[in-house]
Amino acid sequence: NKVNNVLSLIWSPDYRVRVKVSRDGGVDLECARRDFLGVYKPRPLETFSGGESTAIGFALRLAFSEILAEEYGARVNVLIIDEGFSQLDREHREALVELLKRLVNTGIYDQVIAISHIDDVMDYFEEKIRVFRDDKERTQIEFEKGSLSY
Repeated sequence: NKVNNVLSLIWSPDYRVRVKVSRDGGVDLECARRDFLGVYKPRPLETFSGGESTAIGFALRLAFSEILAEEYGARVNVLIIDEGFSQLDREHREALVELLKRLVNTGIYDQVIAISHIDDVMDYFEEKIRVFRDDKERTQIEFEKGSLSY
């Protein structure tokens, strides 16, 4: 299951998601977490923490885009993440970024654009566009590629 493969990379193999499509075209998610006995116990999605829910959401989106590319040739070239890191702690942000780098390096995506107000998220990427206000409240834009800034 692609969703669970992605989820285990960015969060933990202790979580499982099952997507069920009903006859009327509706989609239901069954989420479960492995307990201390190794048994997956179903839980409503709203009972998971913000970080857990974020990881589940990323896993679903990344898996669906991979399925679209494989099944229908509808490749998604660019992945845009707008404030998607805010619910993740540093460890899980790093795991997600490593997965994103792998997805670019293997050609699944050509480019990942991440928008974030979390300062350390910028450290994960080589190419950056920083938008900020100067001391006169004017919007400034800085570009950085590798070790070059301009």
